[in-house]
Order: sequence, then C-alpha cells, then structure tokens
Amino acid sequence: MIIVLVNGLPSSLFNDSADGQRPVESVIIKDLIPHIDATYRTMADRAGRGVEGFSMGGYGAAHLAFKFPELFGVVSNLAGAVLDVDFFATFSKGRILEDVFSGDREAFQRNHPFTLAEKNADAIRGRTFVRIVVGDKDTGRGTLQANRKFHQLLEQLKFQHGYVEVPGVRHSYRALYDTLGDAAFEFFAKAFGTNTQKAKDMASLRNK
Repeated sequence: MIIVLVNGLPSSLFNDSADGQRPVESVIIKDLIPHIDATYRTMADRAGRGVEGFSMGGYGAAHLAFKFPELFGVVSNLAGAVLDVDFFATFSKGRILEDVFSGDREAFQRNHPFTLAEKNADAIRGRTFVRIVVGDKDTGRGTLQANRKFHQLLEQLKFQHGYVEVPGVRHSYRALYDTLGDAAFEFFAKAFGTNTQKAKDMASLRNK
C-alpha cells in the first residue's frame, strides 16, 4: 500500500474555495492523483484507490469519494464533520462557510456528502467500500449525531457499509485507532483485496 498524506489546509472541507484562491479539491483530483499514478507502481483505477480522513478530513474523504466515484473504490470516514449548513454558519463565527463557499448555503449543500451520496447513488451502491467510525462520546459539536444521520442515509440508499461507534472515545483520531486496533486496517485489507480480485476478474473477462 502507498499512503499519501494530503494537506487540506485548516478549513477547506476539501472543496475548492469559491474565490479560486485555495483549489484544494482540484489539486487533489487533477494534480496529485495523476502525479502519484505516474510516479509510483499503483493500480491506477478506483479498485486500487481509497481515501480516509478524520474530522474535517472525514468530511473531505466522503465528499471526494462520493463526488468522484469513478476515482475511489474505498472510503473511510473517521468522526467526519458531516454537520449541516446551520452548524457551519455559526461555528467559528461562520468562517468556514464564508471562506470556502463565500457564504453561499446552496453551494455548501451541493457539495455536502449527504447530497453527493444521493446524487451519485447508482455509481456508488455495490461498487464502493464505505466505512463510518465515530466515538460514542463524540457529542461536543454533534459529530456523533451527524454520523448517525449519515449511517441512516446510507441505509436508506441501500449502500453496503460498515458503521462502528467506538466505546468511550471522544473526538480523537489516536483514541479511535488505539481502540480499533487491527480492525482499523483489516477494513482496507478486505476492501482492497476484494477490489483487486474484482479487477482481475473483469480483466479476465475482457481477455476472453
């Protein structure tokens, strides 16, 4: 496995900013992924590519995977900040909503993982390995409740996915990983193993 750690800046939600000054999404999709595939021995398709993130990064992972299902076959959302526009309109005096979306609530909603999951459901359902992990004490900003809503939405959309509430954990990626132990990485072993076999099976069919 090749692991690439992406700098999403402090408050991008892994979107391009409306003013064009911080094109975080575009840099990842248009520059970083092609660079990694050209530089390293990758499986240069969705079957061999996943995205994971914590908190804002968890939101970003779901945003990218559901907006570009043709690029990502695996997504892991760790305590993602998948909260609604009203939260971001008040959190940090609305700075994120203003900095990323110029205060445009409709633009925020179009790019929210919930909206993208519904929009691209047919391209995701049965094709993308999805995991949601959140601590059962992660209630300070409503992260637990938001991820429960995310889980419910994915069930309604009939997405096969894993959902884990980790006991005793607040908003801490270290505590999530420490408590999950090997299970944190067994998810990827299964997802990539299955995806790789699917890719081989498809290639075999094409060659016949």
